[in-house]
Amino acid sequence: MVNTNLKDLFSLPNCVTLGNLFLGLLAIIFSRINPIFSFVMIFLAAVLDSADGYIARKLKMISSIGRELDSLADVISFGLAPIMLLFSHIGENILTILCGFVYLACGALRLARFNVYGSKEFFEGLPIPAAAILTSSSILYLPLHISPLLAVFIGLLMISPFLYPSPKVSEGRRPIFLSLLIGFLLFVLLLYLYLPISSVFLMVPLVFSISLVYAILSPLLFKLFQ
Repeated sequence: MVNTNLKDLFSLPNCVTLGNLFLGLLAIIFSRINPIFSFVMIFLAAVLDSADGYIARKLKMISSIGRELDSLADVISFGLAPIMLLFSHIGENILTILCGFVYLACGALRLARFNVYGSKEFFEGLPIPAAAILTSSSILYLPLHISPLLAVFIGLLMISPFLYPSPKVSEGRRPIFLSLLIGFLLFVLLLYLYLPISSVFLMVPLVFSISLVYAILSPLLFKLFQ
């Protein structure tokens, strides 16, 4: 019989993952009260999601418990939280519920597939933190009627066979850098052509631009630089 002590459960990487989970909870709570704050919580949760794996590798504390905990936290922070933000903006009807379920189901399937077949050299399908950032920023930035259908499209990207670059290896860093650069140029263009009053908070269109380019172009850039 395996006996897991509290020290294993509350290791430093796991505590960072629990921080991700807590931010996801805050994002859900504030989705109707303060959508911008909810978006920021999702973004910060993504930062912690990257940090927990980095810390685990550096401290040689990678564990099966940490991997499972990470997926459970991601379902909340990057699966459910963006959909609650969608509901807060548009309301619950048959279309938004179905679109929200498709996104959430694809996110859960993406995490399950990664746990079984994941690779450090690349990501198969759009990573769910990037999907959540793109979904939540699009909800705040784009016209409301676009968001539910875009959430479905993003969900399908998560379970797609497209290979996305990973910053863990050198081959992935160049396409990621180019995605960031092109995304920033798109942000500048959007500022010139289209900036709704509701998006005066510039982090929203900036994050939307970069995450959109990563979702659409980075698989092609990754393939070109392989």
